[in-house]
Amino acid sequence: MNLTRQMIEEDLEAVYQIELENEFDTWPFSAFKIAFSMEDSYVMIHPETFAIIGFLFGYQSLDEFNISNVAISKSYHNQGFGSQIMEYVINKKVKEGSNKFFLEVRVTNQVAIHLYEKFGFKKLYIRREYYQNPIEDAQVMGLLLAEEI
Repeated sequence: MNLTRQMIEEDLEAVYQIELENEFDTWPFSAFKIAFSMEDSYVMIHPETFAIIGFLFGYQSLDEFNISNVAISKSYHNQGFGSQIMEYVINKKVKEGSNKFFLEVRVTNQVAIHLYEKFGFKKLYIRREYYQNPIEDAQVMGLLLAEEI
């Protein structure tokens, strides 16, 4: 059962805690509030406890959807929840007219890269020193459901 839903403001504190446990180069809480107000934001709810265990931020630009941040609580890694939230958002956005999806991921984050490749994302190019803590390159990936770029 996929329990992904639109994020509400009351979810921000729980979402931010998930960000802090997953990322060294985290956004400040104020950026989460801005992303919440300006972007499409979703939360993943655990099917038994109904606790927030993951989130995804993204933004629409014409027929493209850019995933800007996605994370699952560490205690729920490797249980399929990352796949569930990705599948939900991609399907929702396709129904709304998106046919291209883009994201950045740390080049060393092979687990995430494998997840994105499972959905058909391809490696497009490297953004040098995109991440700052620690300094690391980003792999830009794209999922193209329409014509090739």
